[in-house]
Amino acid sequence: MLHKFSVKKNAAVNDKNDQLVSGLLSAINSFASDIGWSDGVSMIRSGSIEARYSQGNYVFGILIVDYYKPGIADSESALDGFARDITEKFESVYSNELEEAQRTNRYDVTLFEGFGKHIDEVIYANNNQIAEIYQQQILVQSIYSNVPQEMILPLLARLKSGENILDELPDLILKYPVMLKAIERTNMDHKVIWEIFKVPMLKKGS
Repeated sequence: MLHKFSVKKNAAVNDKNDQLVSGLLSAINSFASDIGWSDGVSMIRSGSIEARYSQGNYVFGILIVDYYKPGIADSESALDGFARDITEKFESVYSNELEEAQRTNRYDVTLFEGFGKHIDEVIYANNNQIAEIYQQQILVQSIYSNVPQEMILPLLARLKSGENILDELPDLILKYPVMLKAIERTNMDHKVIWEIFKVPMLKKGS
């Protein structure tokens, strides 16, 4: 989290760097607004590193991700939502502290040290959605691996209706071992997403 306006109490070198980043993000969003991008800018990418950020009333919430490969469309939306949800939760939990910080133009970061538990709350609130995306990716990759569509499409339909089909996949793997490659590819290509949202991954022998 980076405060948009205030100066930290007992600012050190890292704090000054935070202030520089915060100023940069503010400038980028001001520029975006000036040229007519009403929603501002929500991501900066350099090589495999992506910084997704959400602008709140008082802070920027920044999610930094090191990608092996770019995310899939549904997970991209979830990551954007995650950055937004974290920012909203932070400003909700610490509304009084942030209001006072803006008034005095100073704040003490030790006031926010207990926020970690709230991050876990947001992660688990999104867990079911990401778990569904994970299972969907395995099934789609299985079709590309030549598993018969008549075996996969009914599972995709059930998944879309809200069922969790993960426990059924081991039996299907026994019939079509090529699915192991689909699982390994899904695990590797988007590993960072599954890890962020604590999604249980299938592995060889499980």
